[in-house]
Amino acid sequence: SDEPETRMLTCKDCGNGWREY
Repeated sequence: SDEPETRMLTCKDCGNGWREY
């Protein structure tokens, strides 16, 4: 997803990047 919410979520959840989901 390209949304800011998803970016922060993935970034915080994964810690690796923000394009995992």
